[in-house]
Amino acid sequence: MKTTINTYFKIALTINVLIITAVLYIQYFLNIKPCSVCFLERYPYYLSIVIILIYFINKKFENYLLFSLILISCISFLLALYHSGLELGFIKDSTLCKASTADYLNKDTILKNLENNTLPSCKNVSFKFVGLSLASYNILSSLSFLMLYCKVFLWIKKKKIAEMIRVNHAGERGAIKIYEGQLKALQLFNKDIELQNTIKDMRDHEFEHLNFFENEIVERKIRPTAFLPLWDVLGTVLGFGTVLLGKKATTLCTSAVEEVIGEHYGQQIDILSKEIKEEKVLKEKFVKFRNDELEHKNTAENLGANNDGVYFILDSIIKNCSKIAINISKKY
Repeated sequence: MKTTINTYFKIALTINVLIITAVLYIQYFLNIKPCSVCFLERYPYYLSIVIILIYFINKKFENYLLFSLILISCISFLLALYHSGLELGFIKDSTLCKASTADYLNKDTILKNLENNTLPSCKNVSFKFVGLSLASYNILSSLSFLMLYCKVFLWIKKKKIAEMIRVNHAGERGAIKIYEGQLKALQLFNKDIELQNTIKDMRDHEFEHLNFFENEIVERKIRPTAFLPLWDVLGTVLGFGTVLLGKKATTLCTSAVEEVIGEHYGQQIDILSKEIKEEKVLKEKFVKFRNDELEHKNTAENLGANNDGVYFILDSIIKNCSKIAINISKKY
């Protein structure tokens, strides 16, 4: 995504501020009084500015903030359409333009700001630019904002899916490299045939997972992480090294890595269940793969994996390094 979501929000913020600045200039410097509907049409822009600023302060609730912007743009578009209908005579009467029903606009404040002059009729066009009224321009701007926010909303979903597939592809490939490193060391230094066969079975599961994500990367045109060569080397070294430390370290490595991967799959499944419900096939695959990873963890524990004594240090190192690799692979 060459143009980032942040860039689009910066553009939206700038345009919202410019629009509000322009209408205030028309009111106070050109001395062209707005009607009561004109005042109403400003509020969506004020709210949008506030929401976008909140987004830049804290992106934790970006989905809710973006949905709010979409809703506000819809309201703004309907108000502008209503106002244009009044101006063109399609709507014959408007309770919003009657002074007796303008209390919700804080009439005292409005009248004070307008130096106690009467608000103009909503049907009269008091200002035009290049032949169009401000209500007409508001239709265009509101519709443009609505399309922009919808596009960003879809992009956020696409971005999250891309991050999931990218990091899972890296994780499954890394797990394979760990198992291959362990197998090489076992074949050279430890002829534990039973352990070798168990590791081969778990590696075959990972190949199934990896093949799925490689297909997804191609079909969805997702860029793999740039750190794949590094993860390949580190995974092989980790697998080979833990075998040299003994069977307990070997199984602990599997247990620690699979626990982190299982937790990460669980987080992704939660996102797919709540935010991206249309990705049913992807969710089903993640559930299956998570079950496979947890099965690997249980297998390793049955073979003697635990973090007692000094193995607690090894367990912590492997888990923390795995989490760091996950965070890096999501973005790069």
